[in-house]
Amino acid sequence: MENNSVDCILLADVFEHIYEKDLPKMMRELTRVLRRNGRIIIFTSEYGYGIDLLLNKLLFQMKGRLTPADIECGHVNRLTLEEKRIIFAQAGLKISDYYDYSILFQQLTDFIKDSSAKIIGFLFAKNKIEKSGQFIKDKFKTHKEPSPIIRALLYIPTLISYLDIRLGKFIRGSSVFLLLEKNDNKT
Repeated sequence: MENNSVDCILLADVFEHIYEKDLPKMMRELTRVLRRNGRIIIFTSEYGYGIDLLLNKLLFQMKGRLTPADIECGHVNRLTLEEKRIIFAQAGLKISDYYDYSILFQQLTDFIKDSSAKIIGFLFAKNKIEKSGQFIKDKFKTHKEPSPIIRALLYIPTLISYLDIRLGKFIRGSSVFLLLEKNDNKT
């Protein structure tokens, strides 16, 4: 690609699949093709204080900074925000905005949703496939107009998850959304 030819770059669930030693080179290449006022948006895992990380640490299940689920998904790094900031600065980028995600509330609501779907499936499903929690969650998504009670029950976890967003500037979570720009002082 040509220099300064791209307005926006989105990396969703990519950064954590790149070896740490290769990240500076990747970020320099992204900076090269990014226009002066362009933006890079990154959603990635982070080494912070998300409840899943804390539980895995307490249960001695971590392999370095990675959880068993990270490894199963092919993750090869879990950097702190400060470590990312250094890589970005070396590439001529700065973080213009961010918020951490998946601190506590999102993970609790995911657990509530998953557990509820499994219980409903166990109690009311007719066959093995229908008993899976995913089948029940998919059924809720495709239902045209749920009753007001079901709608209220579905909105409660969403409202609770919102607390993660509100805390995302103050507490490091398990994931982070980053907005990057070229650092005018460096480029």
